[in-house]
Amino acid sequence: MLLWTLVIVVITYIAWWPFRRNPLYQDQSLHYYIAGQWLKGKIPYRDYRHSPGPMFAVLYALGRFLSRGNETGFNFFSATYLAVGNVLLFHVTLSSFGIIPALSAGLLFAFYALSPRLIGDRFPPESYTMPPVIAGFVLLIECLTAPTVLKTFSCGFCMALATLIRQSSWFYVPIPVVVFWYEGMSYLVLPYLLGLLAPHTFWMWYFQRKGALKAYMECTVWYFISLVLFGNPIGPGKGSRDPMKQSRTRIIDFLKGNSLTIAPLYLLVIACVVFDMHGKGDIRILAGTLFFGMSVLTIFLRGNFDSCYWLNSVPWAAFIGGKAFGMLLPDLGLGAGFSGCVLTVLLLGMGLFILLFDYKFYTTDPQKRDRLHDPQKVAHSSWWPTYNTIGEYIKTHTEESSRVQVLGHAARIYNVSGREAFYYRASLVLFKLKEQGVVRDYDRFFEKMKTDYPEVIVLAGHAPAFPFNPKPYLQDMEEIRRRSGIVYIVRKVIDKFPIYLADTEKSYISAVIKGEWQNTRLRDETHKISENTLGFQQDIRAGKRPEGAVGDFINALEAVDRDEDIVHTVEEVSKEKRFRFTKGEYEYLLMALGEAQYRLEYSNEAVKTFEAVLNLNPQSLEAYNNLAVVYASRGEYERACETFGAILAKDPNNKDAKENVRQLVLQLEAAVPHEGANFPPL
Repeated sequence: MLLWTLVIVVITYIAWWPFRRNPLYQDQSLHYYIAGQWLKGKIPYRDYRHSPGPMFAVLYALGRFLSRGNETGFNFFSATYLAVGNVLLFHVTLSSFGIIPALSAGLLFAFYALSPRLIGDRFPPESYTMPPVIAGFVLLIECLTAPTVLKTFSCGFCMALATLIRQSSWFYVPIPVVVFWYEGMSYLVLPYLLGLLAPHTFWMWYFQRKGALKAYMECTVWYFISLVLFGNPIGPGKGSRDPMKQSRTRIIDFLKGNSLTIAPLYLLVIACVVFDMHGKGDIRILAGTLFFGMSVLTIFLRGNFDSCYWLNSVPWAAFIGGKAFGMLLPDLGLGAGFSGCVLTVLLLGMGLFILLFDYKFYTTDPQKRDRLHDPQKVAHSSWWPTYNTIGEYIKTHTEESSRVQVLGHAARIYNVSGREAFYYRASLVLFKLKEQGVVRDYDRFFEKMKTDYPEVIVLAGHAPAFPFNPKPYLQDMEEIRRRSGIVYIVRKVIDKFPIYLADTEKSYISAVIKGEWQNTRLRDETHKISENTLGFQQDIRAGKRPEGAVGDFINALEAVDRDEDIVHTVEEVSKEKRFRFTKGEYEYLLMALGEAQYRLEYSNEAVKTFEAVLNLNPQSLEAYNNLAVVYASRGEYERACETFGAILAKDPNNKDAKENVRQLVLQLEAAVPHEGANFPPL
C-alpha cells in the first residue's frame, strides 16, 4: 500500500513538474502578501480584505513560512498539498472499486487538477479546497460501511475546512446529510453538523477577539449568500450577473476556450453514471455524482465560466471516471465485442485529444505559456516581469517604512518591494469600485487619505494585455490629489505604468498657500520640510503681506536652485484668488517661472511664460532676451536672431543681448548642431 501511495505522489509531481518555475500570479500574489502580513501580526478581514476563508490564509502562511519566500519552494508546497488530496482519492477509489479504477482516478486527478487550461498550474483557491473536500468524501464513504460518531464528526470537520478555504464549498455541505437520510442513517446527521460547526466556532471566536468578527462574517457568510443570490459577488450583499448577459456566441467562446479540455472526462462520467443507473445503483457513485453535480452547478451559478471554477469538479470526475475504466478494462481485447471496441477507441481518443489540445502549454517558461494562452483573456500573468521591475525600483528608491498603494491588481509589487500596502485592500481599482457600487470601500479609502497617505502610488492597470488606457486611473489620481491634499510626482514609468512618489515639500507649500490642511499627517511632518518653506509659513502666520511673502519665498528658492518648487509655487498661487499681486509682482513671478522652466528644460512652457510676460509688459527687454535664448537653445536660430534684433533696436547697448548674439554667431560659423548650444544661463 505504501508503494502505491508513493506512485500516486510521484504521478502528481510529474504533472506539476512543467510548471515548477511558475511565478506567483495575480491572486496568488495577493493571498501570499496577506499571509505574510498575518505572520507579521496583521489580521485578515480587520487589516486587509480577504475574500477566501481564513484556512486559505493559514495554508498560504504555512507555505510561505516553509518555503522561506522562495516561489519554487512555495509551488512545491502547493503540489505536495495537492498530492495529499490525490492519495486520499486513490485510497477511497481503491477501497470502493479496486486497483485499476484507483490508478485511473489518480492519473486523471493529477493531470486535470494541474491542467494549464484550467489554471490548475497556478493553484487557485479551488485547488486548495480539493484535499479537505476529498477527505470529507472519504469519511462519508467510510461511514456508509462502518459508521462511528468520530468518523461522522470528522467528515463534518473536513467539510467545514473546505468552506473556510472557499465559500462555494458550502454547496457540498448538504450532500452527506442527503446520503445519511437515503441510507437510513439519520442518527449520523447530528455529529456531522457538530463537526461542521466546530471550526467555524473557533474562527468566529478568534476574529471576535481580534476585533474583526463583522468583517469576517461579511467576507464569509454574506459572501456565500451573495454568491447564491447574485452569482458573482463583488461585495457583501452585492453581485453581478453581467457575464450571463453576454451574447450566446461569447458564452460559447468562454466554454470552448476555458473548458474544452475537460469535456471528454465529463462524457466519461456521464456514461458511467448512466450505466450505473441501469444496474443495481451504487451509493458511492450516487455520492460522487452529487458532488460532481454541485461542482458544475457553481460554475453556471456564477455565470462567468472562468477556467479555475471547473477544477471543483475534477476530484469527482476522476473518481467516477476511474470507475468507468474499471468497468471497461475487463472487456478489452480481441473478444471485447463491438461496444468494448467502441469504448476503447473513445478512451484512447480522449487521451490523445487532451495531449494534442494542450501539449504546447506544458512548458517551464511561464512567459511562453502566457503568450500562448491566457485562460481569463486578460493576461494579468504575462506582466509579472514588469511587476518585478516595478517592485525592485520601489525597493531601491524608497524607505523601508514607505507604504505603497497599487491601483490595479498587482500585489506582486508588494512582495517584490518588501513594502506594506497603505489601504486594507492591497490592490484596488478605484474607478471600478465606484462603477460596481462598492461605495463603502471607495469612501473609506478617501476618508483615510484625509489623515494619512501612501508614499508611493503605482498605476498598474487591470487588463494590461490590452492597450493601457490611463484616463480612468488619472482621474483617480486627480481625486486622490484633491481629497488628500498630497502632491504626487511621476518619478518613473516602467512599461507604460507610472510610479508616483508623494512630494511632502510641494504638498506642504500647497497647504501654506491655500491656508488649509486637508491632511492631518502632513500638518505634523515639519521635520521633513525645508527651512525656507517653514519660513514662508511663518511669514504668512505672522501677518506679513501674503504677496510679499510669496516673493521672498521665490527668492529663497532661487538661491538654493529649487526650480521644481518654484514652478509648483507659482502655479499654486496663480490658482488662489486670495492673492492680489501688483502688475510688477506678477511680472516678477512669471519671469521666475519661465527661468525655472528653462533650467528644467521645459522649453515649450518657458516660451509660453515669456510670451505671457511680454503681453503683460511689451517693454520688458529681459523677457525678450530670455525668449530669444530659449529659441536659440531649441535650434530656432532665425527666430532667436529676430528677437535679439528687436532688443538691440530698442536698446543698442544691451550687454546681455550683445553677448548672446556673439555666442550665436560663433556657433553658427562653427556649424555646431543646436543640441550642443551652450548659452549663458538666464
